Amino acid sequence: MNRLSRVIVSFFDLIEAEGRELRLQTAIAVRGMMLFFFGGLLVVAAFIAAGCALYIELSELLGPSLAALAAAVFFAAAGGFLISRGAARSVVRPEAESEEKNDGNDE
Repeated sequence: MNRLSRVIVSFFDLIEAEGRELRLQTAIAVRGMMLFFFGGLLVVAAFIAAGCALYIELSELLGPSLAALAAAVFFAAAGGFLISRGAARSVVRPEAESEEKNDGNDE
């Protein structure tokens, strides 16, 4: 009976420790996501400021319509670059896929 009670107490101690670790890891993950989100907002604000500055400078040289076109090309190029960088990282490499298939299947 004493051994069973020790096993039960040890089990609940383990659950408590895992719960604390989960809470800590969740806080770290949420902090990272918040930093990523606000960093992304700052990057978007920087692109908008750069586009506005480009438009203001070019409107004096080329006129408003050509300056707007140049600013649109700038934004399109920046967006395309960011999309291509994001798409390249989301693709699973064939080496990683073959390693996952071979895990645990060492025949």
